[in-house]
Amino acid sequence: MGKRKRIDRTIVALGGSCPSLERLNNGDLLVAYRDDTKDHLCISLTRSVNAGRTWQQEHTFTEGTGPGDEDPFYGHTGMAQLADGTILLPYIARIGTGHPCVVVRKSTDQAPPGPTPSR
Repeated sequence: MGKRKRIDRTIVALGGSCPSLERLNNGDLLVAYRDDTKDHLCISLTRSVNAGRTWQQEHTFTEGTGPGDEDPFYGHTGMAQLADGTILLPYIARIGTGHPCVVVRKSTDQAPPGPTPSR
C-alpha cells in the first residue's frame, strides 16, 4: 500500500466520539457524534457548507424529557440521506430498564417541499 500524505485537518468538535459523516444531496457535510462535553449523554450534529473548512454551531439532542431521563446513548454507525432528502441517523440506546435497542432519528429539513394539499 502506498504512502498517504495528510494535506489538511480541521477540528470539528471537542469532546466527541463515535463520529459519522454524510455528504448531503446539496453538497453540505453533516457530522453526527456522541457529545461527551455535556452533563448527560447526547448526540450532537454539525454542518459544513464549504467542504469541511468551517463548521456551524452544533445542534444537540437527546431522548427523554430532560437530564436524568435521557436514553443512555452508546454510539452510532452512520447516517444516510434518502432520495427525497430525508436524513436517517441510527444509534444504539437503552430505553428505560430494557435491553439496548436500535433507534432511528429522522429529519426532513433537507427534503424538498411537497405538493400543497388541495381542499
